[in-house]
Amino acid sequence: MQIDVIILTECWTNVDNPPPYMDNYNTFWTKNTLNQNDGVVVYVRKQLKVTSFSEPDFSEGNCLIITINTEFTFICSYRPPSFRNISSYLNSLESVLCTIKTQNKILAGDINLDILSDNITGAGHDYLNTLAMYGLRQGVNKPTRQNSCLDHFMVKCCKTWKTVVFEQQLTDHQPVLLYINNAMATRKNFTSQKIKINYLYIKMKPVFRCHDIT
Repeated sequence: MQIDVIILTECWTNVDNPPPYMDNYNTFWTKNTLNQNDGVVVYVRKQLKVTSFSEPDFSEGNCLIITINTEFTFICSYRPPSFRNISSYLNSLESVLCTIKTQNKILAGDINLDILSDNITGAGHDYLNTLAMYGLRQGVNKPTRQNSCLDHFMVKCCKTWKTVVFEQQLTDHQPVLLYINNAMATRKNFTSQKIKINYLYIKMKPVFRCHDIT
């Protein structure tokens, strides 16, 4: 499986602490620091053309905007759980969304808002309503940390797509995959599923020998 874009959050990055290099990928990361453990890092496969990228002024979180081939714009964000002013975060998010002109828009990141239907609060509804105004639909409806859905893909895309949540034990958040194929999309053309990884059958020694397994 070839991954085109890798988005990492809570990366402890700043101007003086860049992320590690990854072969065959271009690296983008946030420079504005909110606290020691924030930060967003994005790796884009070198065969893809990044037509623009920016780190906008953003309240209550980090944000990195990357446009690929003038067709897909990724809004990559991290909102620390200790930041409680959701209205300020949503205002910043809306100010970004209203400037994006590409047909396909994807918000991705650890937003630390539970949007599972059984758990959602007023803040979660405000978040989903704000994104719905710009045509972005909820892409993940499975737990990504314990019994909460905190890691999101919000998608507006003219092609068919699906998401997968990988169950693993290396981190406290589950990785989430967004797959987009080349077929034209319809209103009900996505699925979400959860996969459990059995690490007993994976040789982990090469991973732990590397410099930084994160």
